[in-house]
Amino acid sequence: MKLTISLLFILILSIAAFSQENKSMPEDKAAREEVYSSVFDIKDFKRFHILTQSKDSKTSILKILIKESSLELSDEPSKAQFFLGYEESANGGQLRAFYFKENARIIVWAENSSKKGNEAALTKEFLKVFKRNKTIK
Repeated sequence: MKLTISLLFILILSIAAFSQENKSMPEDKAAREEVYSSVFDIKDFKRFHILTQSKDSKTSILKILIKESSLELSDEPSKAQFFLGYEESANGGQLRAFYFKENARIIVWAENSSKKGNEAALTKEFLKVFKRNKTIK
């Protein structure tokens, strides 16, 4: 039940982040299909936007990603190529990487942690997978 609420919250954050800026998206955001894929899909993406519940979580994630020269923070969700969404719950936290294409939110990576405040470790794990996929042609 808590995981369902967590996933719903991330979906709501995603929809809010992409709401009015992207005119090519359908008006009915709630009806957007959720599809799972792989990090390989975003290997050539550079601009990302962070969605979190707290400023501290966002800062922790940003401290790790800002060191990566192949990535660039987008303050505007409409200009981001992909998103990192972190949500914390009573059971720990979850980090997801995703992007939007047509009527779908494409989730390319997701990892859970049983510890609260573990967004830094999850971000490092995502970055390892992201870098590994960048080398694949």
